[in-house]
Amino acid sequence: MGIRSQNNPAASYLDKWLATGTDASEFPTEYGPPTGHTATGGVTNDYLEPDGSAYRSHTFKESGTFQITALSATEPAHVDVLMIGGGGGGGSLMSWNSSHGGGGGGAGGYLETPTHPVSATSYPIVIGGGGQGAMNHPPGPGAPGQRGVDTTAFGLTADGGGMGGGAGSNPPGATGASGGGGGMDTGEGGATDNPTQGYPGGDAVWASPGPGEGSAGGGGGAGGAGGNGGATGGAGGVGKPNSYRTGTAEFYAGGGGGTCWAGTGGEGGNGGGGDGQSYPAETPNPVTSYNDGQSGTVGSGGGGGGGSGLSFGGNGGSGTTIVRYPIGQIPAAPKATGGMISYTPTKTVHIFQSSGTFTVTEALPACDYLIVGGGGGGCGSVVSSDGVAGGGAGGLITSEPNPVYAAPTLPFGVGSYTMTVGAGGAGQGYMGNVNYGPAPISQYMWSPGGSSQMGPPTFTPAATGYAAGGGGGSLGGATGGPGGSGGGSSGGGGAGAGGEGSKYPTIDPVDPGGSAPNQGNDGGQGSAPPIGNYGSGGGGGFIGAGDPGGDGGGGDGGAGIDLSISGTSTGYAGGGGGGRVSPASTRSPIGPAGAATHGGGAGGSGGPTIPEYAGSNGSVATGGGGGGASGTTGGGPDPNVHPTNNLQGDNIGGGNGGSGVIIIAYPT
Repeated sequence: MGIRSQNNPAASYLDKWLATGTDASEFPTEYGPPTGHTATGGVTNDYLEPDGSAYRSHTFKESGTFQITALSATEPAHVDVLMIGGGGGGGSLMSWNSSHGGGGGGAGGYLETPTHPVSATSYPIVIGGGGQGAMNHPPGPGAPGQRGVDTTAFGLTADGGGMGGGAGSNPPGATGASGGGGGMDTGEGGATDNPTQGYPGGDAVWASPGPGEGSAGGGGGAGGAGGNGGATGGAGGVGKPNSYRTGTAEFYAGGGGGTCWAGTGGEGGNGGGGDGQSYPAETPNPVTSYNDGQSGTVGSGGGGGGGSGLSFGGNGGSGTTIVRYPIGQIPAAPKATGGMISYTPTKTVHIFQSSGTFTVTEALPACDYLIVGGGGGGCGSVVSSDGVAGGGAGGLITSEPNPVYAAPTLPFGVGSYTMTVGAGGAGQGYMGNVNYGPAPISQYMWSPGGSSQMGPPTFTPAATGYAAGGGGGSLGGATGGPGGSGGGSSGGGGAGAGGEGSKYPTIDPVDPGGSAPNQGNDGGQGSAPPIGNYGSGGGGGFIGAGDPGGDGGGGDGGAGIDLSISGTSTGYAGGGGGGRVSPASTRSPIGPAGAATHGGGAGGSGGPTIPEYAGSNGSVATGGGGGGASGTTGGGPDPNVHPTNNLQGDNIGGGNGGSGVIIIAYPT
């Protein structure tokens, strides 16, 4: 057995002794102030490499600033950098009564730059978003998937991935850092436009309409080409491994899987690629099926999976940037492993931005903690002047002082604890000329966030360690989705109520629709005359309810809260803002789009450029709700003029909910 890195110097020392039978004298036996650069930005992690070298990493899953205030007096004036571009969106149908489906999105570009020279200054980090997945719904027409967006930092660029091909006249996958998979019938895979950062997508195949006889290609990955369609959908190309974040290899930039006719969709590539979906065998054409492609993982640059039936392709995963440098020694020996480990002047902090295991090696009698569920997704635009609703924030539980409820600290005995971090709800794509209502598209009404949980083993009561996902915003006259904080409802002739807060979403696997006390607030209600002018409600937040839609404006998202458990004051659990009425509408007055704070995404403003119709995403690892999109008609992009040129950022969908987070802190 080789030496394994556990982000724990005591465990690593023991591993080396067991492996060699000798004293690991080169390992640090004393801990103290690090001797590396003095720098801030992103989420930090101090760890030991298997050879005993100490490093600090800074991970950016959202745009920010890496600031060096002083270079090390003993370490070289350089940093190692990994950059990943945004993954391309998965393809889907482009004609609502077509019998075919879409290719997987290509992965974002993979750019690894060791020993990059730096100075004591500020470096802007711009993280590329994942491309929106394609959309189709009767009576159509659909909207295409989108290319992922470039990630830039230090004068370097990791390119965005290409979108997956749609369906119909042999649509090819788009070019990108890695190419998108070809769509059925027989679309060719997209080429890579930067061979140093990715690979091409796979081709689609079609024989005759029967099980496994037609399938779309997988999107290319950073480490290999996407698979061709066959008996199953083409697999997404494999990503590439890198250990800069934690000292242990992790895969990034996997391609999205392609869909398959009456068979199994292709698996997403290792590195965050989304799975392609199967296409159910129905007669006549499956016009009642909703099989969305799986979205690429946030912060991975994975391509979105291809959708089938009346569906959305999966959204591409957003990119990331990781910066690391040697620090000589780490401040102290942690008493547990798992997550990103950092230090305040008095505490050791473990931050879980994704699911993992918290392994306690020395009993911890009183830990402070924060648990936030994933935020709900915002609504996507329809062919209407009406604004659409924002998503609710994920539920929040913390032992930190706050005006709602400060939970007691928790003891952790020696052992391993599963940490499940809820994903943000996917923002709805452009819904087109949809006849929205309670059926048949009720699953598009709410896109709730996932719940976050500490354990098993569970605590008593179990709700102590379980934060509900946020409720998704709703369309038309439907009530906003319930959740940790409820989603808003959209403006219209029969605007529904805002979703209930302090509830578990109705699809929660543990307590569907159950009560989640003190975790959030209700979403805002959309408006309709004579009370208002078709404005949409904002999603609820931890501290405040979402505002109702006003005179043509979107309601603000409910307020979240600033907490400093990580050592840095950070906003959590803010609701998403509602989208405004289309500013080109003849209605008057027309107020502003709904604002958002504490990680929530703002509502769409309605132009003048197409990206401004979209709701903004909730911030990663805050549980913020996604913003609702604006109205589109009366001069906006209606179905006849919706662009199909696959430009970066070219979508008018709702914002994704921000993913959740779990933070545990104990005395060093």
